[in-house]
Amino acid sequence: MIIEGAFLKLPETLETMAGGRVLYEPMVAHAMATSVLLELYARNVPFPSQHVTLEKPFVESPKGRPPQVDLFVDLGSSLPSNRLEGYGCRSENWIEVKAYVSSTRKTGPTRRRTEEAGAIVRDLLRVCLLPNEYQGRIRKNARYLLMVHSSDPNDYWSGKHDRTWVADLTRPGSHKLEVPLAHLPGPAVRAIGGGMRSKPLQEFRLHVDNLTFSPAWSTQSGLSRYWGSLTRIRQFSVRGPGWAVSFQDLANSQWTAQDNVQLTSARTYLVDVMRRHGRASCSA
Repeated sequence: MIIEGAFLKLPETLETMAGGRVLYEPMVAHAMATSVLLELYARNVPFPSQHVTLEKPFVESPKGRPPQVDLFVDLGSSLPSNRLEGYGCRSENWIEVKAYVSSTRKTGPTRRRTEEAGAIVRDLLRVCLLPNEYQGRIRKNARYLLMVHSSDPNDYWSGKHDRTWVADLTRPGSHKLEVPLAHLPGPAVRAIGGGMRSKPLQEFRLHVDNLTFSPAWSTQSGLSRYWGSLTRIRQFSVRGPGWAVSFQDLANSQWTAQDNVQLTSARTYLVDVMRRHGRASCSA
């Protein structure tokens, strides 16, 4: 509820910060962090800044820089016991951020690149597989993807089949989708990770709930326009070479020792794939 409330404050925060300038992903992440702080201040949560972290490592890694989530919100001490768990509130909130924005004084669709769909798959895999899960009936993680566009995302992601599935991440409501791994072009596959060609994923399915905002009037000269979507991952299944992970985000749902074995294998695979991404680190 705090994350969703912060998201609905995001248009005001973005307009205050940007003022018509080009936005970049770190600026959007910072704007969301500011909105979360406003939510915590409104609830009189002591020392709210201690609950919000930008660029937090998902996992510790002895080899180089570990992968990092764009925004992490720890609500463990600010939730009233476990009474809100049935409504979907979790103590550890992992938020990946994507920004597809040009100058907000432009009114046409932002130019799309082939690899952008792959970068979204990469972030979804990270936020699904890299947080630690707790054995037993303890569900602490909430997984989110936040996207901000400066043009209508339905126009932005229209066209080829390898991109249109992304539009389901920007439409309000509940959606079940399957990432078309077999149809992703080479640049999109390389954006997921350099090792994806030699050890490809076999399946990636998601059940998501989306909250959105959009402008409700036509563009006027100098008027900023933002489309935003906050995707909460309720359920996912991922199958790779020699492992398979299936997760359902329900309070009191069972997570077994065998589930953790599969998750560990998936995490090892994903970190290795990301390290072969062609960059010095896998933090992006």
